[in-house]
Amino acid sequence: MSETLTQFGTSFQAKIIASLLTDIKFIQTISDILNPSMFDSDSNKWLVQTIKDYYYEYKKQPTLEVIKYKIDEVEDDILKAGVVDKLRDVWKNIEATDLEFVQSETLDFCKNQTLKSAILESVNLLENKNYEGIKTIIDEAMKAGTTKDLGHNYIESLELRLTESARDTVRTPWDVVNEIMDGGLGTGELGVIVAPAGIGKSWTLQALGAGALRNNKFVVHYTLELNENYVGLRYDSIFSGVTTSNIKYHKDDVENKLKKITGNLLIKYFPTKAASVQTLGAHLKQIELSGMKPDIVLVDYADILMPTGNFKEKRHAIGNIYEDLRGLAGELEVPIWTASQANRSALEEEVIGADKVAEDYSKIMTADFVMSMSRKVEDKIANTGRFHVIKNRFGIDGITYPATINAFVTTGWDVIIGDVDASTGILDVSKHHPKDFDAICVVGLYGHPVFDDWFLRRQEGHNKLAGKIIIEDAAQHWLAADYSQRPVMKAVSFDPTKNLPNYGSGGAIACWDEYADNWFRMYRDNGKPHKTAYGTNSRMSEVDAAQMLVKLKYIDEWQERRLEIAEYYCHRFKEQPNIRVFMAKMRNRAMHGLQKFVIEIDHRDTIKDLLYQDGIECKVHYEKPLHEMDPYEVYSDLNMINNASMLSRRVLSLPFYPELTGSEMKYIADRVIRHVEDQIVD
Repeated sequence: MSETLTQFGTSFQAKIIASLLTDIKFIQTISDILNPSMFDSDSNKWLVQTIKDYYYEYKKQPTLEVIKYKIDEVEDDILKAGVVDKLRDVWKNIEATDLEFVQSETLDFCKNQTLKSAILESVNLLENKNYEGIKTIIDEAMKAGTTKDLGHNYIESLELRLTESARDTVRTPWDVVNEIMDGGLGTGELGVIVAPAGIGKSWTLQALGAGALRNNKFVVHYTLELNENYVGLRYDSIFSGVTTSNIKYHKDDVENKLKKITGNLLIKYFPTKAASVQTLGAHLKQIELSGMKPDIVLVDYADILMPTGNFKEKRHAIGNIYEDLRGLAGELEVPIWTASQANRSALEEEVIGADKVAEDYSKIMTADFVMSMSRKVEDKIANTGRFHVIKNRFGIDGITYPATINAFVTTGWDVIIGDVDASTGILDVSKHHPKDFDAICVVGLYGHPVFDDWFLRRQEGHNKLAGKIIIEDAAQHWLAADYSQRPVMKAVSFDPTKNLPNYGSGGAIACWDEYADNWFRMYRDNGKPHKTAYGTNSRMSEVDAAQMLVKLKYIDEWQERRLEIAEYYCHRFKEQPNIRVFMAKMRNRAMHGLQKFVIEIDHRDTIKDLLYQDGIECKVHYEKPLHEMDPYEVYSDLNMINNASMLSRRVLSLPFYPELTGSEMKYIADRVIRHVEDQIVD
């Protein structure tokens, strides 16, 4: 048996070095048994020794810049030139598809060499009958090449936590869900959609798959009820907006839509109860062997997988399935979404909680993120529904999300989605003739008050507001100054992401009419006390109200701090011609609701990624305007909503909360300015 790697060839050796530079687990495992002398050229030997020395000192691989610096220190010109040539070969193989094979073969070779050396060393010990020494040597040799990763050393690994992303996520199609999930579902994590039969679990899973496809992801969709072709038709319907029964009449339209999809989708059918989690695992490994690595896996649905093992009770079998599915996500380092049944009693629930999950409650304990979907009869008629976040390991839960527009659509209004003014993000009524509408719902974006002097001057010139019903969505700006112009009603939000946050869902309505006030109080409490009209259960719990009364004592202090942060950002960015601050044009920023601090920039997505690498997490509010969402396209004139589309691709929300320190504010502003300037130079 050869004692060097020459038998494998030069390309193989280059791939070994590429693996050392890119795979931390590989270098952890092999560093103590891989000897530079095993390589056939002085250049390769120098590279391997340099990589190992750096790893032993810093517990990480050297970067290309480090290696270049080390090369400059080499005094032998011939060796230096050879190392540069070999490094080029290594870099060509960084993305080679057979690196796992190379690593496995190299590890086996080095283990065999170590064991061979141990056997030869044991010969003298055998002659001296030193059996204990032989055992020790052989035991040590057998341990060679085992993983050295004992876990995350908390005290010593602060830098690692700050420089490397803790979670690699795949986004959902819903920005508000991505925000509370800290980016989406991550590798090794299990997400669950809970709903009763016939509510739309499968459609929701397909919406998750379609969203991933739009983001250039490779999706594997397992179906245990519907056949592969029909699931494909449902995806066609999502992308085209055409019902499944009419797809055949719109083949060209569907094909044009599919040409714009950059991801890939594989749909696999297994009969109900005929496939286990192990079956799925074997199939996924087959896919990987074919050269494709899934980015996300959908299982429709886990409750009808086949359990492995003998269980006396069905709930224990299902609990085991979810544990195995979570384990599979970790083993393959891929996020997995599945669905679960809710009890029949959940059919008439406005919001489905954890107590309505069918069979074993351990589903909730095992999963990382659980979201229920509820649709009563009237929701099905109106094509609406509610998502409720039951569990969330990555942020807040206990939240229910209906869209603001749904309130108007579901009550039968003819809705027109209007464009915004490019400078404020506030509805621009001037684009519509007064005969077009009877009522206006204006959103105070980012905290900008709706009825400031600018808005009134702009609309009065067209006499747009006379005789119109004005409804104010004040979710983001209700803490702004109260202007003389008053709407019919004002909606206030106590969402956990707002300035006065509640742990669960909550909000309020402000109005200036006694009749309306009495009606709202009756409606939120099932029509009580008189029962003269329908109502709903929309009361905030006493516990939620109590904790908000405590927070109310601090809201002025928090707002003052937000104002200080806003003033600092505005001061830092005022001389930057390529950074536009939404708040900057207000004469008195104290009259702003101070909900978000948003800038408008070129190269938004690139700069957002660079800031994330700097440890600064920014958000986009909002990545997709209403008129670009499939359900709401019919409510807009696409030719009249240019500003909303433009802003959605250019706005960036900076960190903006009272706990920000002065040094953090300075660091954020410095990095934003630096990256914006760098993009201009590039």
